Amino acid sequence: EKFKSLSLAVQYMCSVRQDQVEQESEQKKIRQAVNRAVKRLEKRLQNIEQDIAQATDYEQHKKTAELLQINFDKITRGVNEIVVDDVFSDSHDTVTIKLDPALTPAENIEAYVRRYRKGREGLSLLKRRLEISRQELETLQQIEHELQENFEAARQQYETELASLLPQETVREEIPVRLPFRRYTLSSGLTILVGRDGSDNDRTTFEFAKPYELWFHTQQCPGSHVVMKYPTKTFQPSPQEIAETAAVAAWFSKARNDSLVPVIYTKRKYVRKPRKAKPGLVTVER
Repeated sequence: EKFKSLSLAVQYMCSVRQDQVEQESEQKKIRQAVNRAVKRLEKRLQNIEQDIAQATDYEQHKKTAELLQINFDKITRGVNEIVVDDVFSDSHDTVTIKLDPALTPAENIEAYVRRYRKGREGLSLLKRRLEISRQELETLQQIEHELQENFEAARQQYETELASLLPQETVREEIPVRLPFRRYTLSSGLTILVGRDGSDNDRTTFEFAKPYELWFHTQQCPGSHVVMKYPTKTFQPSPQEIAETAAVAAWFSKARNDSLVPVIYTKRKYVRKPRKAKPGLVTVER
């Protein structure tokens, strides 16, 4: 290109290079955010798998706690293990029980009791968490792959997902940028979004919810729009997850203190915003 002066040419060159640096920095920031999220999910999966392995043997933990209770007087703080007679077996063989030397005898027994309760009550829940986490990881890995293949196309396609992964920027280094929703986690590990007020409800529903995701609201009562985020497009929510999300919708409504609160839910694609409707007001087709 031709310029009227050398200084204008240099200014143009510096501007182009600055744009390239900023673009590369933005891409690096997004890729790093996705990579961090993938690593967090991989770590979560490892922890859940460990919990499932422990929960599967929950009856053994109950037996161990009872053996420790029988031999309570033989346990001293600071030991790593104890050998006791297995009174529950016909042969009365000895069994070695691992202990935490930092805990008291009573605390060691309680630790095994907690493992038993966790296994008994949470095995099915842990398996559901594992299933959801695997689907979330699959989605993130797909995003990561598409960012490598075509960054700009992937950034546009996954704009809302990337916005939730990026660290929240600040204005004047003091006031964090405000998202229109609160984020909560169900017992199965599923994420739900709860709109903050009228205009925030609209943004939560129409900007951050996918058409196939479930949308909840109290029936004929002011309240927050609640969106159940799916780890994958083919995800099927369980009745328990639907019930928990409905309970959250009831809590964040004017009917919070009522004994019974009717809640409707539907796919987000069936929620419409009437023309000139006030903030937060929507209609539901199905």
